[in-house]
Amino acid sequence: MTLRNSILASFSTLVSTVVMSFFTGLCITRILEEEGRGIYSLLQADVTVLTFLLSFNIPVTLVYLLSKGEYARERIIGASLSMLLLGAIVVLGLVGLAFSGVIGLDLLLPGTGGRRLYLIYLAWAILYAVFQGWVVSLFIGLRKFKVVNRMNLVSAILLVSLYGGLLAVSGQGGAGNIEPVLYIAIFSQCALAIAWLVCYVALVGVWPRFVWDGPLLRSMLVFSALGYVSSLVHQLHYRMDVWFLSEFKGMSELGLYAVAVGTIQLFFMVPNAVVQVLNPHLIKEELGTVLPKFVLYSRLVFTLVFLGGIVAVPLSSWLLPLLYGEAFTGSVRAFQLLLPGVLFGSATKLLALLVIRSGKLIYNLAASLLGLACTVWMDLWLIPEHGLLGASVTSAVANFVVFAVVLWAVTYRLRIPMANYFILLPADIGRLWRS
Repeated sequence: MTLRNSILASFSTLVSTVVMSFFTGLCITRILEEEGRGIYSLLQADVTVLTFLLSFNIPVTLVYLLSKGEYARERIIGASLSMLLLGAIVVLGLVGLAFSGVIGLDLLLPGTGGRRLYLIYLAWAILYAVFQGWVVSLFIGLRKFKVVNRMNLVSAILLVSLYGGLLAVSGQGGAGNIEPVLYIAIFSQCALAIAWLVCYVALVGVWPRFVWDGPLLRSMLVFSALGYVSSLVHQLHYRMDVWFLSEFKGMSELGLYAVAVGTIQLFFMVPNAVVQVLNPHLIKEELGTVLPKFVLYSRLVFTLVFLGGIVAVPLSSWLLPLLYGEAFTGSVRAFQLLLPGVLFGSATKLLALLVIRSGKLIYNLAASLLGLACTVWMDLWLIPEHGLLGASVTSAVANFVVFAVVLWAVTYRLRIPMANYFILLPADIGRLWRS
């Protein structure tokens, strides 16, 4: 399959899954309302950050090593599993300490009452997310994009069906509905884990054996270490907004912000579809061969997100309250303020691939650290007075800072000639068709 067809297939599947995921989020928001949505957002933010913390950046490393082809895939799979085993042991150890009372639940779940169900959900959701990230990266590294696309579609259908059914029978919404929402999440993750295992056995067929190969493990650690810290720091950007909003403004305002952020994620389906397919090609092929294709698709991504943002500004004023309810009218302005950050974030997702390809992940780390410093400073300055609007402005500015540093690194440190990465030209339409 050509690069264009692979991207089109990934994009068409991603559109379907993102739309269904959007309606899943809509159902959850209707079920939980503002306060419950705030608690749920806090849980999801914990899952995201702790998953990055315990995955050692293995998913990105797995794609890189499989695409490079320098080691046998059996050894790469075994070594990656060996490293993920350490993360699983840490998760289970932390759960044991929390249940025994050594670690207070308020450390992870401030202001939620610290129910034991929340801890069970966190533990399982983290383990599932680490496993899913590993198996998805494995299939992407092997260029089995159809498997990833189909499983994403199955996941989206399952979740929208389950949460749509819960919305139909739940009656009045509120924070009291958080338990059935979490039970459904645990059940669906168990079902999807089994499905991923079936795909692995049928299509990869490598019996998982732990490999403690010194040179290979050193290669994995060297590549993953900087990317690991960079990814973790990047994830802390959103987590800081969640922490400060819950601390200074409470769960209701956090719920409004979560709806704005959740809706804005729709825009990332454009760069995500391109990154998923382009990354293995960019790693494997010579830079001179693949760079023109990269520039072309970077222009396409930036232009589509920019045009989508222009359309979204007037539509959001009536669409968000219509979908989520009048209680979420306060999310509209936050959504609009987040849009510039999404544009810069989309461009960064593409440009960061050039850094990953070079192996100079220190530049992605530097960008993430500067973005995090900007986030902390502006959150402390703006959130106490301006709440979710301050958090939205902070997010947009921090995304621009990260984008500017990555662009500087690509141009001046990696010595890749500056090009038009942003505006699609009329001649590009024909090139897209032929690519």
